[in-house]
Amino acid sequence: MFTSPEFSTQTGGLFDEFSDNWCAVVPDATVERLMPIGFRLEDGSIDKDAGKAWKRSEADVEIGLALLEALITGRSYALVWNNADGS
Repeated sequence: MFTSPEFSTQTGGLFDEFSDNWCAVVPDATVERLMPIGFRLEDGSIDKDAGKAWKRSEADVEIGLALLEALITGRSYALVWNNADGS
């Protein structure tokens, strides 16, 4: 139903009798392969403090949700703050 006429012509009607929904599979498979591994500063050096803060705040656990949202909608939001007591 959603294929282009060119696709139908090329496949010769092979897919006329069934349909498959790949809408969830494509972004899920992409998110499984994405994981930030560090933060690089403008001069090219690695910001180790940012990496420690990232893990301390458990952002490495929740990043999958933000990446999935970004892949589906084209944007994602996060709330961040400076925890003055250092915890």
